[in-house]
This record gives sequence, C-alpha cells and structure tokens, in this order.
Amino acid sequence: MSYDNWQEKQNDEETIRFAGTLAQFFLARVGEAGTDLSAAITDRRWVDVLSYNPPMDMGYDTYYNLAQAQACFSKLACLPTGIDKSAVAYAKFLDGERQCGIFNRIFDQRASGSLTFEPDVEAVLHGSARKIAMILGDCPDLSRVPLRISVGGATTTTKKKEADLRNLIAGSFACSEEMWSDLPKLEHLMDELPHLFPCGEDEQLIYSLSVQTGRLSFVLKNAKTDRAITVEPPLNKIVQNGYGDVMRDRLKRYGCDLTDSERQNELARLGSLYDRIATVDLTNASGLICNGLVLDQVPEPWLDVMYWCRTGTLYGPQGLVELQSFAGMGNGITFPLESLLFQAICDSVCDYIGIQFPISSVYGDDICISVEAIPLLYKTFKAIGLQVNEEKSFTSGPFREACGTDWYSGYDVRPVYIRDNISKENLYSLHNQMAARGEMEVCDIILRYLNSINDRLLRGPSGYGDGHLHVANWKDFCTFRSKDGASGWDFTTYRLKPNVNYTVTAFDSVVPLAIIDSRTQSELLISDVSAELARELNVCGGLLLSRQYMTRQDWHSTRELRRCLQNIVRGPLQEFARNFEPALDALPVQTPRQRGRRNWKVKFQGIPRPPQDLHVFGTPLPGSHGVEEVTLYIFG
Repeated sequence: MSYDNWQEKQNDEETIRFAGTLAQFFLARVGEAGTDLSAAITDRRWVDVLSYNPPMDMGYDTYYNLAQAQACFSKLACLPTGIDKSAVAYAKFLDGERQCGIFNRIFDQRASGSLTFEPDVEAVLHGSARKIAMILGDCPDLSRVPLRISVGGATTTTKKKEADLRNLIAGSFACSEEMWSDLPKLEHLMDELPHLFPCGEDEQLIYSLSVQTGRLSFVLKNAKTDRAITVEPPLNKIVQNGYGDVMRDRLKRYGCDLTDSERQNELARLGSLYDRIATVDLTNASGLICNGLVLDQVPEPWLDVMYWCRTGTLYGPQGLVELQSFAGMGNGITFPLESLLFQAICDSVCDYIGIQFPISSVYGDDICISVEAIPLLYKTFKAIGLQVNEEKSFTSGPFREACGTDWYSGYDVRPVYIRDNISKENLYSLHNQMAARGEMEVCDIILRYLNSINDRLLRGPSGYGDGHLHVANWKDFCTFRSKDGASGWDFTTYRLKPNVNYTVTAFDSVVPLAIIDSRTQSELLISDVSAELARELNVCGGLLLSRQYMTRQDWHSTRELRRCLQNIVRGPLQEFARNFEPALDALPVQTPRQRGRRNWKVKFQGIPRPPQDLHVFGTPLPGSHGVEEVTLYIFG
C-alpha cells in the first residue's frame, strides 16, 4: 500500500453517503422506532436529524441504536445544514454577556443591602463562600507558584499550529492592560522568570512589553454550532496556568480531582441503576459566571491575583467587548474556578438540606449530586444567573450522562461519532472503536469500503494505536520470530510523523531551562524546590552551585539572589543549548547545506548571528506532516 494518501480525505458527498450507510444499518435494527430519523436522513433534512432526541422508554438497546445512527451526523463538520456555526456561537456569547451584565447589577444591589435572595439561597451562598475560603486557603506568592507555558495552546502572539515551546518563549513579551496596570506585581513576575527576561533595569523591561487585548475565537463543537474560546496574552497565560494548577491541587486535597473523571463516570452509572443520583449539566457554564458571583464567593487575596492576570477586554467579530463574565474557556483559571464554585455550592446545598449521606461530585460543569438536593440546587443556580441544560440533565429514569459517558440502566450507550471527512486514517480509528464495542457487523461494512478502494489492510493487536486494524486473530497477520532465546511477534502499523521546529531564535538557550524549570516548579505544590533545582542544573548544565545557594531556603523569593543565579546559569545554559541534541534518533545534524534545502528560517532578535556549524535542536509542533510505516515487536 502507498501510505502517502493515508490522511487524504474524501469529499463531503462521499462522507455523507458513507455516514448514511452506517446510520441506516443501525436504524434497521430498531424497525419502526427509527422511521422518523430514517426519513429525515433520506430526505436530507439535516436540521431535523440534528434536533432528534432518541426516546428513552424503549429500552437501552433501542436507545443505543437510535443514538448511534444520529451520531453519524451530529458532529460531522461537513454536513450542509445552512447554519453559520460561528455566528450561532457568537450570538450565544453575546447573550451570555448580556445575562452576566444583568446579574452583575443584581449582585451590586445585594452588596449594597438593597436586595437579598430568598433565605435558603442566602444560606447556601454563605456556606459556599466559607467552603471556598477553606478549600483555597492562603493565596501563594508568585515565587511559590508553578508558572507554566502551555505548549500547543495559542496566545495572542503565537498561532496554535506554531505553538511549540521555542515559539511560545520567543512570543512571551505581551500582557493585558490589567496586568500592565499593576507595575509592582509585573516587576515581581519578571523577577520570577529570570531565564525569560534578560538582565537589565525592570523599568526598561516592562516598557518593552506589548500591551494587548484578548481575542475571541471559535472552534468546532458540533454540526449546529461552534464553541467560543478566548485567546489570552502570553504572560497572562503563564500566570493563569500557575494559579490554575494551585487551585487544582487544593481541590484535589478536598476530594475534587480534576485530573480524573472516573469518579463522575461511576456515579453516573450508579445513578442510572438506582435512581438516587442525578446528573446536571449547565448551559454555557463558563460564560455565565458573572463578575458579581466571583466577587461574592472568592476571598480577597485570590481575587487580587485572578483579576490581575485576567483579560477583561476581548476583540471579537464586531469589535471590542468588555467582559461581564469573569473569563471564557482559554483562561487557565476558568476550569478550576467553575469546578470550585459548583463543588462548593453543591456541598452547601446538601449541608443546608441535611442529607445524611450526600453525593456531591463536580468536574467542570458536569455535576453528580443526590436527587434530594436538586430543587434547591436549581433554585440557587437560577438566582445567581446559571442556566441548567434540561436536555442533558437527568434526575429520574434509567439514563444518566457525565463527562463524555452515557449510561442506560447501567449499560454504556455512548455512541461513536464521525467528526470529519472520512479518510483511511479515521476509518481505521472508527473500525477500532466499533471493534472495541463488539460491533463486528459494522467493522465488516468499514472493511468492505476499504477493500473497495484497493487498500492493503494492516492488522494487529489493540493497545498500540490506530495505525492498524484491531482484530482478535492478530497473530494470523504477524510474523513470529525467535532468536537467542527471545521470541515474539512483529506487525506493521502506520505512525504519524511529528512536526518539529528547527528555527533558530535568540531564546534557544532558554528552551532547556524552561523544560527543567517546568519540571522543577511542579514540585512547589508539595515540597521545597531548592535541592531539586540544584540537582537538575548540576545534571543538565554541569553547573555546581555553591553551598549557600543550595541551603538558603529563601532563594526563590529573594530578588538579588535570583539575579545572581540568573547570571550564573546564563553562560552554561547557552553552551548547553548549542550542544543540545534532539531526542529523536532519526534527526540528522543540521548543517548550512541542509538548512538551505529545508527553506531554513533564521530569526535574530538582538543577538549576533550564530555560527554556521551550530547544531540545532528541534522542538515538537502541534500536528503532523505525514505518515510512515513502522514495524513493532511484541515479546511473548
């Protein structure tokens, strides 16, 4: 097989035809129950297809097949619905801002004493504010926060497709008006990033920064609408990530783990079996957290930091927008903040009602809570401007939904979605997802389609990616090898070639230090960092710190000591960066001749031109630039 076209996508019409073939297969299983959906697909009434809700009173098997038939289209980007998805998302964003403006005025009146909520809502909000203060604890200084660069995430200075560590570092010199307005804090931030900012007077460095507004952007959500996200200035994003990580850590200590959604999934499954646990989903959750609610619930030291690193102005399709909500998705604090607010409110509701053994678990805007708490929870949400998504919230019956899982009487009925134009790559993935569910008849349909285009099929075991088709009898398609007492099976699979950035910048010496620092700073959440940083620098730069730098516990927050440390590490790290070789074994040494063939780009920002024999290391970019055929070996 020629794998050059493994990622080549079919046209829209062919994709829709294939999706229709799969959908009709699932509808044939349910007979008359699928008549309406089948007619809508046949007549190409796509809006009706997307609006269809499978009935929940016909058993889990019927529900699953109807949901799977609809899932062939519900998130298909190329579906010709005639809907301007970005316009729908922008209208929803503006509506959320209007709602937040209304509730900001309500909270202002409440703060002045001219308005109060009903007594039970007031009690819940009082309790939740106390819980939030207890969960967050003391707000750490910047010197104790794991500041972090989000590799793969866009900023106002770097596009997502170019968001590798090297480009993000080179584009870090911009912040929002809110961050710029507090110069002492900004100076403190620059002191905490000595590897990013060169030596010099703080005033000169600060005035060299670019002040930027955030940007409203849209990403695909489903076939009916996009999702509005915010793109933040780079320095804001670094601080947001740091404090967001601290909030996640504090929530985990409390029992709300934002690194694992398995608890939510299991509670939803139990709710579908025993009808004692409800699952609640909110509409536009992050977009309806108004400033008034945050000011009312979050303690003062945290508020100062959150609003300092926040971007309060966004540039959207129709110009500048002053945010009435706290922030959108894209702000590094948004997800842990909404989880914190909803967890505290749910716990406070359970406490007020006096449920003996309450269930209260939150993951973002996915909520699992005891059914008895639902009336007061809904009442509280309405009072503070949050909207419950009635279509995706379930308080009774056999169905529950949470964190990407759907449960019907204890059975997993989550469908497999077709999201993009079909290609050999995503057909392999679709086949493997169906095989994992035991849908062998569907797998046969996919295999017949692949065979119809004269494709050589690669087969192998599961657990090694989607570069081959997962089959139960995979050994029949592998080669058994035995040598020197070791034996096993090898099989062929496809693997994406990673994009790698080889552009030379003035900040190449910073890249290895940023890698070291990100690893070291994460230890700040649980232990002192001095010994760890000293060990990392010793290993990576051949740098031996004197005893005073290894034993002083206040070095991380001492300005003079940090500047001294910066001067010590600069030279060794620059030398280390020039000799730093990539982890990829296949990457050749870069010579001037090779750079010319690559249409080599060299950036210089205030530094001398590097020598032509400089060995350049690569940093991974998002995405891939092709596919390669590789052989994997399994011992046994």
